[in-house]
Amino acid sequence: MRRERTSNFEILRIISMCGIIAIHYLAGHLGGMAENPVFPSFEWYLSQAVYSIACPLVNCFVLISGYFLINKDTFSLRKSVELIVITMFYGIVGYCIGLLAGTASLSINNIIFAAIPFFAGNRWFVETYIILILLAPFINKILLAIDKKSFQILLVVQILIFSVWYSFGLSAPLLDDGYGIINFITLYLVGAYCKLYGEELFLWKIKRFYLVLGYIICTLITFVLSYFIYPFGYAFVTNVIGSVFVFVYFARLQVGCNQRINVISAAAFDVYFVHSDMYTSRLLIYELLQGKLFVGSVWMIVHMFTAIIILYLFGVISHKLRNFIFSKSVNKWLDQLPIINSTHKI
Repeated sequence: MRRERTSNFEILRIISMCGIIAIHYLAGHLGGMAENPVFPSFEWYLSQAVYSIACPLVNCFVLISGYFLINKDTFSLRKSVELIVITMFYGIVGYCIGLLAGTASLSINNIIFAAIPFFAGNRWFVETYIILILLAPFINKILLAIDKKSFQILLVVQILIFSVWYSFGLSAPLLDDGYGIINFITLYLVGAYCKLYGEELFLWKIKRFYLVLGYIICTLITFVLSYFIYPFGYAFVTNVIGSVFVFVYFARLQVGCNQRINVISAAAFDVYFVHSDMYTSRLLIYELLQGKLFVGSVWMIVHMFTAIIILYLFGVISHKLRNFIFSKSVNKWLDQLPIINSTHKI
């Protein structure tokens, strides 16, 4: 009998995706609602506040992966190939819409980069996540072979070098702002540690109120620092710590299984693709949702929350439609390819 999936982490996925939509809503190259905000404008305060709140939520997606994948001991290409195909699907659809709307121009290069955006430096999260799930069973092999103390030492070294050092900006060994595989591995390690030893941590024993307070303090520190430096890299220490507070809060949350929540959560990746396409994002947010009428106004906050709800619902519908199309075509084709369906025990 299949065990029902509890909805605590599904709620976190939904909230985290809403945070990502908020970031993209404001980003000049996507939604365009706060393009190059200057202090002390309203757009500056809003964008800094949203980034401070939402950056830790992006990290939560990887923490969840570490939590659930730590016991995975088989290597398979299927999940990675599926994500690549989904990326190609939405890339081509977005490009075609862009051609019709006049936001894209027809060329061989544009077609290739729409289908495989990684080649143009786009869809960084999907690219890095694919690399992570390919490496996951090998990482797990190491983590499950070492004892708790060794795991703790590994975590401390990883965080000190690739988060704390980077946060001080003193010519750190990696300055990719947390967009690359190293930060994903750091977060994966934290999520895996929480799965294996989490209930022994003091974070599992304190009142949940203090977890919320810890997250708020992290966001406030990030917001204040944003006046002086750029603290919105995903590897920045306050964003890493803040994400852990949020993650543990939801890990401890007892909500049972809610099928409606799980269905909405399952559409998270589709929501990501639908609202953040380089050719259609500004068209959706700035034009169709009439965001241009609210730029610089306090009502922009109301419009942002409204846009988040509408875009998420649009993503859920798109998820249903894509699943239907794939069930009749892509999934059947992938099922016939032994090389991507075979598994190898690590």
